Amino acid sequence: MTAPTTPAGEKPLPTGWRGPVLPVNARSGDMREFILADGVEPSVRPLPIALSAQDEMWEAHEGSRVVGLITRAWVEDGFLWAEGPLDLEDKFGAEYARKLRDGFAGWVSADLSDIALEEIPLRSDKTEWTADELAAAYAAFESGTGEQPDVAGQLLRVHEWKLMGVTGVSSPAFETARIQPVYDEFTAVSASATLTAAAEQHSGAMVALVPSAEDCARLAIDGYEPPDVLHTTLVFLGDAAAWSPEQRDHLELALGGIGLVPMTGTVWGHAQFNPDGDDPCAVYLAEAEGITSLQSAVMGALEEAGNYDLVPTQHECFVPHITAGYNLDVDKLSETGPIRYDRLRLSFADTDVRDIPLDTITAALVASAVVYDAADFTIPEAEELTALTVTDDGRVYGHLAQADSCHIGFADVCVSPPTSNTDYAYFHQGEISTTAGPLPVGKLTLGTGHAGMRQAARAAAEHYDNTGTAVAVVRCTDGLWGPWLSGRILPGVDDDRVAELRRSGVSGDWRSIQRGSNNLELVAVLAVNVPGFPVPRTRALAASGIRSLVAAGVPPTRKPHVEPEESITASAIATHVRAELRASAHRESRRQTVNQRVRAARMAAATRKAGLNHGM
Repeated sequence: MTAPTTPAGEKPLPTGWRGPVLPVNARSGDMREFILADGVEPSVRPLPIALSAQDEMWEAHEGSRVVGLITRAWVEDGFLWAEGPLDLEDKFGAEYARKLRDGFAGWVSADLSDIALEEIPLRSDKTEWTADELAAAYAAFESGTGEQPDVAGQLLRVHEWKLMGVTGVSSPAFETARIQPVYDEFTAVSASATLTAAAEQHSGAMVALVPSAEDCARLAIDGYEPPDVLHTTLVFLGDAAAWSPEQRDHLELALGGIGLVPMTGTVWGHAQFNPDGDDPCAVYLAEAEGITSLQSAVMGALEEAGNYDLVPTQHECFVPHITAGYNLDVDKLSETGPIRYDRLRLSFADTDVRDIPLDTITAALVASAVVYDAADFTIPEAEELTALTVTDDGRVYGHLAQADSCHIGFADVCVSPPTSNTDYAYFHQGEISTTAGPLPVGKLTLGTGHAGMRQAARAAAEHYDNTGTAVAVVRCTDGLWGPWLSGRILPGVDDDRVAELRRSGVSGDWRSIQRGSNNLELVAVLAVNVPGFPVPRTRALAASGIRSLVAAGVPPTRKPHVEPEESITASAIATHVRAELRASAHRESRRQTVNQRVRAARMAAATRKAGLNHGM
């Protein structure tokens, strides 16, 4: 492609650029603040990275194209600065250089990754509430001794971030983020060729499934592959250098359209791969329902994007695994058990890594930079059986089912909700940002029916994602009185939906995760008119051969069976009294246990809050 020539008498095009791209320790107009301590170097992806620009006004930097490079980044006078050459060999790059020269461009927005942030409530005058101040104000308001707290927005304070690029835009969040043209200091380059050359140093490219942060931390072995690079490769893409920026973008868009949902599976064994080669490696052997179908869908996305000819021939036998380390003794691996994949990773070596969330709710929360108070997801279990409750400030808590109750849809056997063998890992399929870090959560769905009884766990999860509306994110734990939910209403849910949720009961959907297993795991929670507490006792389940059970509607009317009355004797009365005394003692013991647990949980929550406030 030939760059436009400069007419005679016209000022030459700039060969480079330089300028502030992000204020640090200052608020933006949309209430964001990026923190960097004095003397700390900014975190930046391996250079060079791309300077891009939009040719139309799109949201979220979509439609941008590479126009140059970032070859240096530093902090100066309260700003993150950057500079680099422009790509004058590209027609679009040369046109951007002309606009930059003539003052029609230059406003930029920093592209950041690896973000960790907190949500700070603000008053109408933009001053900050501390956690203690706001809690005291709400307590006074609820008791009738104070006015409703003045909460008029929030500040998103970003404590951790990494620069992964800069994009030219028309309306930046920070009006001071504007770059200037630079002449004669840089040699004009082909940005595409330079990025490709950088990728040649790390030749591999792939599409992979990435386990949750919790699973990665559990599986990582000190001194070998770090947690943030653990993955299960689906398709090897060959050399990263063979993929142009446009081809990478097209593939990313195609992958986002194949119907991604979180996947659950199991680490079921360990193995040594390539034992006689130069780089033997110890691996975790993994399985997940639908993983081979997802691999086929990825291959279809490659063909749709027009990149299939770049993909080398894959191994004939696909063995899903997670590499723990090279030259690592396989005997060092011990972890097995459930695993949750929550991201699809498109990686062109370590110079261009793009993660696509497998959960649409998670993706939306990440995009909106929502950070929750961790305490909302650890609300202590109530001292008595409690229906689902939604507070005026958006907290959600209550029991999903009563531990010793019977499912209303079964007349001949008592069917009770079981405890989870995995800490509800198959329900906690999304992940949110909280004041205490990332937290796996489940969704409370409104406006759909239960999935079919014979559907497998993954198909059931897809049913709820595709047919219902998520109205809240919650954690589920085993409480004394039954499964206990606590969390928050999602941002943007209107009052009518909240009112509908308050009018509804909640019901769980438990499914068999592994073939041939009688153990059921919770995979979904939804609002229904008639909940049914849908899991039988383990023995009844095994005897019946049932592999899934969902909430009942209104059960058919049955003629009650009346047992003949027995004559009352002194012995029967004594037996009854002893039974009542034992039951009373048992109830008192349970009450004391609940009180102790509630006090301990409240003390732990207070301790955590004090620690968080001290850290702020």
